[in-house]
Amino acid sequence: MAKPFSSMPGPRSLPFFGAVLQYSVFAIATVCFNTRLGSLQPTLPPDSEAFLMFASSAAMFEAVQKTMFAFPWYQFFETPLYKQFVKGKQECTRFNFFTYKYLKRFFYIPKKRYFLFRIAMKYINQTLVQLKTDNNQLSVNGDTYFLQNVLNNSTLTPEQVVDITIDLFTAGIDSTANGLCFAIYNLAKNSKAQDRLYQEIGKMCPPGSNVTADVIDKCSYLKACVKESFRLQFPVEGGTTRILKSDIILSGYLVPKGTFVAMNHQTMCLQEQYFDQPDQFLPERWLRHGDTCNSSSLRPAPPYVMLPFGFGPRMCIGRRFAEQEIYLALLKVYMCSYIMHVTCDNREIFGNFAVSYNYEDIEMINRVFTMPDKPLRVKFEKRH
Repeated sequence: MAKPFSSMPGPRSLPFFGAVLQYSVFAIATVCFNTRLGSLQPTLPPDSEAFLMFASSAAMFEAVQKTMFAFPWYQFFETPLYKQFVKGKQECTRFNFFTYKYLKRFFYIPKKRYFLFRIAMKYINQTLVQLKTDNNQLSVNGDTYFLQNVLNNSTLTPEQVVDITIDLFTAGIDSTANGLCFAIYNLAKNSKAQDRLYQEIGKMCPPGSNVTADVIDKCSYLKACVKESFRLQFPVEGGTTRILKSDIILSGYLVPKGTFVAMNHQTMCLQEQYFDQPDQFLPERWLRHGDTCNSSSLRPAPPYVMLPFGFGPRMCIGRRFAEQEIYLALLKVYMCSYIMHVTCDNREIFGNFAVSYNYEDIEMINRVFTMPDKPLRVKFEKRH
């Protein structure tokens, strides 16, 4: 399963990371384009859309990682890393004549555009065809999905529709895959927490039941496990950043309007000043007082220290999607009677696992989104 990813730049946690990455693309493509992109195939052709998405995302984020805190030579001339970034994002190509002729009635389409733009426009084209009525008006019948909603939003320009869709898609690949890998890693190393999660899932999702939004909402310990994993391996490099719109006072210092301010959540989340036993995986710290599962004496988590998706009107637009993808994946690993394909030889293995990890500790690599620095070699053992 992992072989096609070997040509991707940057360190990759294979083979398990490859399977998780495929799931991540499958999920976010379903959200953004209402299609699966074929990303769950055991092997992916190097010219397939899913594979090109993997490779482009990896190349872009590796280039950003290596230039973010270095001298910006790329502002003066095209450095090798700048060219790598451009190559990862851009594929100069022409639309076929029919697509170009049809779409130019709705959008301005240059002859050469970004690769991701081309893919987004392909599915926007399909949606426009599906929604177009005899009088050339867009209509929605039955249930709607993300792309239908943004296309029917009269407050958005065509360019904004494309930008929002591409941003949500690209940000949802590595971020969710890495977050899920770290969550499985932390649970694999903490059998007590894993057993408690298994008991909750067994109660909320008995064999034969469906996973619904209401079920997920009631899985308080599942959500606590994901939050605690985010705290230990903060999903994004550093944390929330803002450019001040007005002068403010911070710790007695005047910080003028226009100053770039960064909150280093990644560091604060590991400080004893804010968290008891900060180096320990203790999901109980996130359970509310009065929760029937909460028997912990840990201090409540501070409200604004751990903000992996930001805060306010500029918070991550994909937060709910990312959290739901991780919740669903963990539910399927630990609930009964579920078949999944995660082995290198594509064998079928069933849910209801105990997961363990018995190798050296995994650290983080900061690459816009943090990722494991070595392979996640987890062992799935059938529970009895």
